[in-house]
Amino acid sequence: ADDAASEVGLDGPPADAADRADLQEPDPGPPPPPPRPRVTVNAIPDPMNGTVPFTQNGGPPQDFHLRVPTRGFTVEVYRDDGLAPGPDRVRLFASAPVRAGAEVLDPGTDLAQALGCGPVPDPMAGPSDQALVARCLVPEAALVPAPSVELTAVLEGPDGAASEPDSIAVEVADLVPALDPFEAPDVWLVTVSRDLCDHELMARPDGTYDILTTFLPSGDGTPDLDEALAILGLLSDNAAFSQAARALFLARVRDYANQIFGLDPDGHPTPWGVPLHLVFEGDPGAPDPASWSEEAGFSMIAVGGDPNLADIAAGIVGRAWIDWNNQGVEDDTVPDFGVFVTNIVRQALKNPLGALILHEISPLDGTPLGEYPGDEQFLDPDFDPTQSGDPRLEQRYTIFTTILDFATLAVAVTLCHEMGHSLGLVPNGPPPEGLFGGMDGLSFTDSDPGGPHIDTPGLNVMQTGKVTSYLEALGGVPRFNELNLAYLRRRLVVGHAARRPARGVPESVACTATHP
Repeated sequence: ADDAASEVGLDGPPADAADRADLQEPDPGPPPPPPRPRVTVNAIPDPMNGTVPFTQNGGPPQDFHLRVPTRGFTVEVYRDDGLAPGPDRVRLFASAPVRAGAEVLDPGTDLAQALGCGPVPDPMAGPSDQALVARCLVPEAALVPAPSVELTAVLEGPDGAASEPDSIAVEVADLVPALDPFEAPDVWLVTVSRDLCDHELMARPDGTYDILTTFLPSGDGTPDLDEALAILGLLSDNAAFSQAARALFLARVRDYANQIFGLDPDGHPTPWGVPLHLVFEGDPGAPDPASWSEEAGFSMIAVGGDPNLADIAAGIVGRAWIDWNNQGVEDDTVPDFGVFVTNIVRQALKNPLGALILHEISPLDGTPLGEYPGDEQFLDPDFDPTQSGDPRLEQRYTIFTTILDFATLAVAVTLCHEMGHSLGLVPNGPPPEGLFGGMDGLSFTDSDPGGPHIDTPGLNVMQTGKVTSYLEALGGVPRFNELNLAYLRRRLVVGHAARRPARGVPESVACTATHP
């Protein structure tokens, strides 16, 4: 064994200089060029931005393009490999002259510095921003209307090596009033006092529950929202606890809705969000619902109650007027419109797992929240259930927090979804006339919308309720997809003014139940 080791040099003398030279790693040569970029506008992914055709029902590829407004938009440059950006810098070019301040930059000029290209954060951005190299802000009047402008991006490494280019062609147009969803920020009032129904909780033989609804022209004296929360077990005869729990529930709905629309904690628009102001009934300075008219200057939507009996059976959880390009104000508080919280609760109680979880606090055969000793501690944000020494109290606290996390999310997303319809979503057909609403069999969607919806991958606000599972929300709050969000942020021009009919009675759409 020793002789063999000596023969292969394992325990022999050190190799000479020539041998060491042979063992050195080869010269790696120049570094590879940067990865190819992926350029888009308004952070819209390739299947929806016109850089690749779409197919429908297995048919031939169909070209389309986006129409961006002269009032401004963004250009994003990502690494095409999806990895986090390195030290590469962006060079951006346009096929048309670009005005930057008092200077007009000729086609082919590098625009990166003039447009402030860099890793500009966007609080409304989705997961794709993990690969963002630069976001460029195209200001108002930088481009003039044109049928096609090509934007091309190149990544340049520290050694000056350039990547392959990537381009996107867009139409540039004025955002005329007939197509502008927000010439001025909208004001939206959320009402929570609607009282049109009486509800009765009933046990089913399989251990689940159902709710019997009786429609009363003058109501029964209790807001329908409160009745639904009492059936859920969140409200009880403990008035002090119930008042605080109701306030927490509505605060969480408000917080989710503000996050989805990109509003500040008081519901005011932010520079990056949707230009609307969201107020709840009872807020200081909130409009009086009784004062609403088509000239009142605000829209409103009701949270609470049930739809008609046929729609209850169909699992409808919301209905709203559709106002294409948001050209007026809407009243989504009339009977059979709004967010039907009772039907959301009904779906949870008809689900065996939901019924099992909520049995502990059921007003029918359990102990509603607020009626078990120690429940009042749940209102303390510093409460630690593991220190209570009471396993049942721990279980009840878990139910309490689950309601505040997921029941409020279901209500908030339904609220934003229905408001989305009244703000003009989702227009039928491909861009630039539509936003792929009402198109079945698309190559990049997860299901068929069956109307003015779109089901792009991930949990997006304007997908149909019948394919929504809020278990997906464990990964984050649902959001408008990039195409819908760009429209809401006035960064796309959608439709054609000459084809828009004069405003009359708007269309309506009913939205089906979510999967608990």
